Amino acid sequence: MKQLLKAGTLAGLLLLLGACSTTAPTTPQSHRPRLALTVTPDYLRDGEVNTPYTFTLQATGFRDGDETATLKWNFAGGSTGEQDVAVVDGAARLDITQSYAEAGVYALVAAVENAGRSATASAIVSIGGATPEREVVLASCGDWVSQKSGSYGVTIDRWDISAVPVGAVFDIRFDTIGIPDRLLVVKPDGTLAHDTGWRGDARHNGDPLYPGGVVGPKTGEVPSVFKKTGGTSFTIEVLGPDPRTLWNYEVRCRTGV
Repeated sequence: MKQLLKAGTLAGLLLLLGACSTTAPTTPQSHRPRLALTVTPDYLRDGEVNTPYTFTLQATGFRDGDETATLKWNFAGGSTGEQDVAVVDGAARLDITQSYAEAGVYALVAAVENAGRSATASAIVSIGGATPEREVVLASCGDWVSQKSGSYGVTIDRWDISAVPVGAVFDIRFDTIGIPDRLLVVKPDGTLAHDTGWRGDARHNGDPLYPGGVVGPKTGEVPSVFKKTGGTSFTIEVLGPDPRTLWNYEVRCRTGV
């Protein structure tokens, strides 16, 4: 009887040890790198009329086996184009050049496409001393305030939030009327808080004016875009590459959130 108990105990112990033994971990699903695109420089502030400037598009985040990528670009007020580029050492790079015959503020918007994935990036080009900035003061929180409107080109609204308490959160809502535009919200520390992508009527999808394609309808609301942790201003950049475009947006801040 004791021998049977010992045998049973030993079998149970071996079973327990087997369950607890170290086994080779399951190989995790292959990491899928995130496709990304940068434009250098991303803000040309002191450009001169009739002077060519070169911008570098660089895409990263390709997967093993990727050999080419398609880079597309639109110099609003200038040229548009696309080109297949070889992926070398995990990156695809292309230099593109543009000059402008008139003073103004223009945008370069680019996209990379690869195996059903895409990413976009943009740059601002100021020529002949033109400035895109408008100043607006957000003095208090609560209601939607200071509806801003605009049209063709690049508009940068610098919102003075020095009177807004730390901890307040900011919402935006917009209407691009139909012809696509793109809004970028840049936090006080200079980092991008939100990019709406091209928003407008879907019939414009595929137009080379909008690299990366139209991603949503003409109206939208983005709650809690960012929270104030410091700084006295943030900016909203609006890109409108079609001369016929019109758009508007509003901002609200909230406290106690």
